[in-house]
Amino acid sequence: MRPHALWLVVCLLATLVACGLDHRPECDGHQAVVDDLRADQVLTKAPSSVTRKGYYDQRPCDDEDAVGTVGWGGALPTADRPVVLDFYRTEFVASGWRLETDTEGPTTSISSLVTSELCFANDTTTPLRVTVEGNPREPTAQIWVEFRPGSAGCR
Repeated sequence: MRPHALWLVVCLLATLVACGLDHRPECDGHQAVVDDLRADQVLTKAPSSVTRKGYYDQRPCDDEDAVGTVGWGGALPTADRPVVLDFYRTEFVASGWRLETDTEGPTTSISSLVTSELCFANDTTTPLRVTVEGNPREPTAQIWVEFRPGSAGCR
């Protein structure tokens, strides 16, 4: 290999290493959004009957639907479902959020699962969703409280 060509290869490899081999321009700024949303105090609110199972986050650029998620999941006694939903209606509105949508119904026409979704908006950040899903005949339901940074809002 000629010295000039070798020098060019070395410079190219050094540039790739310095810039990061896994840098993806479509992800620029996404981690900052995820970090800001994860730090929001609204994610710390939960009634005592809810058991949190952990936080999670995914940048929109890493999500196949390009939406992304920041939030936590957990469980609650099915009997507490109405109280838990009322808790979020009250707490989030008191924290400056507007309740935009409040839906409940079967997940599908053939499913025994019932899904309740509350979607809140404010003037400064992405929508915040509270989803409770479960079979009313089962003792436990699932809950997710999450921001969806790439979503179009509460629809």
